[in-house]
Amino acid sequence: MKSVTVGMDLGDKKHQLCVLDADGEILKTCQVTNTLKALEKNFSSYQGATVALEAGSHSPWISRTLESLGCKVLVGNP
Repeated sequence: MKSVTVGMDLGDKKHQLCVLDADGEILKTCQVTNTLKALEKNFSSYQGATVALEAGSHSPWISRTLESLGCKVLVGNP
């Protein structure tokens, strides 16, 4: 798979995702429930992706989970 970048807007119940290809074109937008199982399911096909997410109460465990799935995670500091 070509390089992809995923932007995540974190929420308490659901997260918004926007997946971009190497040219910056939107491949997919979706919502993901704030559970380990949902994150693993949605990111299993994006191994090696760069994921940008905001700092917040859920960002520590989410960033560790995504890194364990092979993603490069960038957490924005507000």
